[in-house]
Amino acid sequence: MATRYAVEGSALDFSAAGTWGGGAPANGDDLIIGKGFYRFTSGLSLGSVNLDSLQISEEADVEIGLPGNPLIIDIDSAGAGLINLARRGFIYHSGARNVFVQQSQAKAYLSGGDADVMIVAMGSVYVGSACELADIRVLSEGDLEADSHASDIIAVLRNYGGNVVTRRNVVLGEVTDNGRLTFENAATISDGSGNGQLDINGVGARVRVIASSAITFDDVKIWSGTFDPTGSRAQITLTDSTLTAKSRLVESYGTFTIAKTNASTKYGPPGSRDQFAPVVPI
Repeated sequence: MATRYAVEGSALDFSAAGTWGGGAPANGDDLIIGKGFYRFTSGLSLGSVNLDSLQISEEADVEIGLPGNPLIIDIDSAGAGLINLARRGFIYHSGARNVFVQQSQAKAYLSGGDADVMIVAMGSVYVGSACELADIRVLSEGDLEADSHASDIIAVLRNYGGNVVTRRNVVLGEVTDNGRLTFENAATISDGSGNGQLDINGVGARVRVIASSAITFDDVKIWSGTFDPTGSRAQITLTDSTLTAKSRLVESYGTFTIAKTNASTKYGPPGSRDQFAPVVPI
């Protein structure tokens, strides 16, 4: 277990000892790519190596692999591993506890393990069906796609203006600014006990639902923005819902109409009998 710093170069072998100052990447290592010029073009298949972290400085001019030749590595899926992409690169690995993607050309594919905290400020992340998620934050220039999972439920998903597609359930969801959140297949807002909640709070915020089977959302609060099930091929039910004068709920889609277990709570414009509800982020 060691901290290893990359040596600059234009045709680097990621697995070579010389690339990391005399020691090849090994289990428990922290690999740091600092300020400088780096092009990793070979030695990218390291699926048996279990790092503690891979950190790329925002001052680094770096490329790691290509879409067809990505880095394959494990970032401590059983511990407190960290992957931090502050510059562009293509990463494919089998899980990290903490994932930060902060550059528009950075791409990460998470194939397994548990990502407890994920922040996608810029760039894109694809989460495979074997990777579990907990706390996700996507900023305005970030893209996230989470594939379906047999049992995993995302505890918290906050979308501050980015683009998110999920095929697994979310317990607490929030979409602000011009954020886009799409629920596909049977994904919904639910913890299994009726305590899930989705807050939509942005004039340009939009939640789309493309359901392939009947689903129920526990609680949808549209302070401003749009909830749109157009494209769904099954019945959608809202157990509870909140609407204001700034919200848009598309209730009819195809041959279906959104069903409501309880009537929507509605807040009218200032000066009317019903005032705007205070907007409190989750």
